[in-house]
Amino acid sequence: FAINQVNLRFDASVDLKADWKVVGEKSRLERVISNLVENALRYSPANSTVTVGCCDEGDKVLFTVDDEGPGIPPEVAPTLFQKFAQGKKGKGKIGLGLYFCRITIEHWKGEIGHEARETGGTRFWFRLPKPKTRPD
Repeated sequence: FAINQVNLRFDASVDLKADWKVVGEKSRLERVISNLVENALRYSPANSTVTVGCCDEGDKVLFTVDDEGPGIPPEVAPTLFQKFAQGKKGKGKIGLGLYFCRITIEHWKGEIGHEARETGGTRFWFRLPKPKTRPD
């Protein structure tokens, strides 16, 4: 991030001391987050900010990555999470990162998507269920 002159920060509303446990496997979840943050960096201009957020939704957790890049072209959006999908600018690698994210999140009964931000750029998000607690 420093080399590309892009700031990385947590959303100010995130409680860093909260229990953010979700259904899934730690190493794969880290890879999903890493893929989304790396994509945000790849499309962020210098002197912009990538913001990571978490939101408690009761029995689920919403995770977000916001960038201030050019946004997703409408012709690319429908295939973004498919195998070998890439944007037209060729900034991606081989087109498996978002596909991996989708199949991983869906395997854990979650949802993943993206949306244009009103202030410009893109928000990538995923929602995962919290682990079920067993009654004593």
